[in-house]
This record gives sequence, structure tokens and C-alpha cells, in this order.
Amino acid sequence: MSTEPDFVLLNGKIMTLDRAKPEGQALAIKDGRITAVGGDREIGPLAGPGTKKIELGKRRVVPGLIDSHTHIIRGGLSYNMELRWDGVRSLADAMRMLKEQVDRTPAPQWVRVVGGFTEHQFVEQRLPTLDEINAIAEGSRQSADQVRAILTKQGGERSIAGRLRNRKALDLLVENARVTDEEWKEEKQDSEENSQEPE
Repeated sequence: MSTEPDFVLLNGKIMTLDRAKPEGQALAIKDGRITAVGGDREIGPLAGPGTKKIELGKRRVVPGLIDSHTHIIRGGLSYNMELRWDGVRSLADAMRMLKEQVDRTPAPQWVRVVGGFTEHQFVEQRLPTLDEINAIAEGSRQSADQVRAILTKQGGERSIAGRLRNRKALDLLVENARVTDEEWKEEKQDSEENSQEPE
């Protein structure tokens, strides 16, 4: 079996994210994996007749950020205050996770359930009701008027109906003219309809 790399990248600035050796000049790749990082004199001779050589011309190479969709600034500012329900099988577990997140999120920050989730992933086959969301907010260690929870529902057809919010969040949005009284009523009705136990 050949040990020659499939690719060598030469004459570059290779960011390694290794504190002991933060930068290299060249690297070798075999079967989709980086096998060596070093200087041109060290990595160049590893190339064989079947190796593709790529001259970087002192350009920077960074590790792949493999993510189909990301919000880097928002993530950096609020990652620790966000909760994900992807793959959670039970609404009871999801609500327990929400309570834990509410308890550890400092007031007056918003608590967010982000990412894609749907009532169909839960064994209960429903979303939480606004009353259930309010009960968690009001039962938290923090002052009830400081706790705001936003639950973003996967596949919402409209920006308002696609979300569930607790009472304090809705009051703030109405107060700041982000939603109208009519939209508030519509959202509450949508939530109640979506949260009914299946017949």
C-alpha cells in the first residue's frame, strides 16, 4: 500500500490550532486526512509520482469550518444562553432542559430554543403550551418579570406563528411595537391549537 500523500500544499501559512506549533509552511494529505505539517524541506520530499502539489504562494490555510449554516457573531454573543431541542424525543425532557436553561441564564437576557425542532419528534406529538412555558418562567429562581423565553418552531409559515413566546416576551414585544395586539392574540390561539393532545 502506497504511503505517498495524495496532496502536498507548499509555501503557505498553515494554521494548525496547536499551541506548541501554531503555524507550518506545508502539509501533506492522504485519504482525506492531514498526515504531516511542517516546512517545505520536510514535507516536499514526501511527495511521490502520484501526489498533486499545490503551490500556495504564501497564502493562508485554515482548518475547515464544516457547517452548512452558522451565525458566528450571534453564536459568540449568546451561545451559552441558547438551547437546542434537535433529537430530543420527549416534550417532558425538552421542558426540563428549558427550565435548567432559564435557571442559568442571567436576567434580563432572552432564553432561546434555537435550531430545528417539531412537535412530531416528541412522543407526546405536540408543542408546549404558552401556559407550560409561562409556568417554567414564573417558577424560576429569577424574578418572573425578568425571565423571557422564545421557542422557535421549525417550519413556521409566518414569523409570528412560527414561534412560541412566554408572557413576558410577548408583553415586551407588544410594548416595543414589534408585534400588534392582534398578532399576540393570533399567536396565543396558534399555540393553543398546536399544543392540543392528539385525539
